[in-house]
Amino acid sequence: MVMINHATREITAKIVYYGPGLCGKTTNLEYIYKTATPEKKGKLLTVATETDRTLFFDFLPMELGSIKGLKLRTQLYTVPGQVFYDATRRIVLRGADGVVFVADSQKSMIDSNIESLENLKTNLKINNLDPETIPIVFQYNKRDLENLIDLGELDKELNWRNVPSFPASAIKGMGVNETLRKIIELVIINLHQKEASLKGTKVSAPEKVSPPPEPPRTIPQEKREKEEEVVCKVEEKVEVEVEEIKEIDEVDNLDIVEEEKREDQIEISREEEIGEEEEKEEISSMAPSDGDKIAEIIKKVSDLQEKIYSALNELDEIKQRINELK
Repeated sequence: MVMINHATREITAKIVYYGPGLCGKTTNLEYIYKTATPEKKGKLLTVATETDRTLFFDFLPMELGSIKGLKLRTQLYTVPGQVFYDATRRIVLRGADGVVFVADSQKSMIDSNIESLENLKTNLKINNLDPETIPIVFQYNKRDLENLIDLGELDKELNWRNVPSFPASAIKGMGVNETLRKIIELVIINLHQKEASLKGTKVSAPEKVSPPPEPPRTIPQEKREKEEEVVCKVEEKVEVEVEEIKEIDEVDNLDIVEEEKREDQIEISREEEIGEEEEKEEISSMAPSDGDKIAEIIKKVSDLQEKIYSALNELDEIKQRINELK
């Protein structure tokens, strides 16, 4: 499935090269990698046996311009051709947006081509991909060799959907880039069709490309950005209030120490000047005043804690909404 990253404004499409063993799938990717602009290609990973048969997959992310402001990035994979690696082929095929079926043009390989094509249809269905609708292109490789099957015969035997097909010689680079351009074009067309189907009759609406399928109730980008700003402000508010509580705690601790000292002084004053009425009144008035101060501090701490709990709850709700949107 096409992935859209709104943060980086990128569309990522996955294209899988499928076909029988030694048909030229890996050679296709190696040529694409060799001729691609250095700044527009990723690292090519290859896992192979001693006989150069791909065991796992090749991965080649490439940047190919943009679509209505969204940068297009492709991830190219190949599957192992051997039948006993069928489980690996199913895993690699999962989530594919397009398929290039590479057929071996030699007459001796016709049965292998048909068997591999039937296996492709089966594995697409297992991955909940429709063989009748997924973008697919056929490449008839090894046209530089002898004893070849006629292109018309290959189309008759393999191309059941009458989709575009290309003669090729991957080792020489013939037909490689043409095949890649066509499958990317079909993936983009399929993306537009899904978008149009989602919007119903509003096909001509000049809106930017969005991920297919997109939920019908989507919060606008501006509102999401505003909510992210609110999250930042709430986080800053929480940090400030936490700092205030730390300061109040420090003041509270100092006040408690000072209160204990005052109580000692009051006791001494009572013992020395127990007979003086004015001192008693002063002492009695002092105690409730300090008690009120402590109560006020405790109340202030409690109020700030309630504010922080409220702010944290609000922050969790906003983050949850943003995660649901992503």
